Amino acid sequence: TALLTRALTAEPGLLFEATADRLHQPYRAELMPPTARMVRSLRTAGFAAFVAGAGPTAMVLFPAERRAALQGAIARTADDTWQVLFPAVRNQGAIVESRL
Repeated sequence: TALLTRALTAEPGLLFEATADRLHQPYRAELMPPTARMVRSLRTAGFAAFVAGAGPTAMVLFPAERRAALQGAIARTADDTWQVLFPAVRNQGAIVESRL
């Protein structure tokens, strides 16, 4: 957790190592083979991929300039059961709004 926090706030080069879950994902992989296969494939391609939530979701943290490479890596592994989303991420921090 500490390494992931550092990677997300100051050193993005640490993202790959920070997302290597050695405690939970190896033991859960047999319960979610498609997700485990996707994460393994993306990590082999050099992406900071990991299982998110209960297991049917793979998440990837990546710089915008690698989007095309990521899409290619996903296409090589994904079948038509996967839904790929690229949600917008706000990097401004908390915003306080007043509605007086």
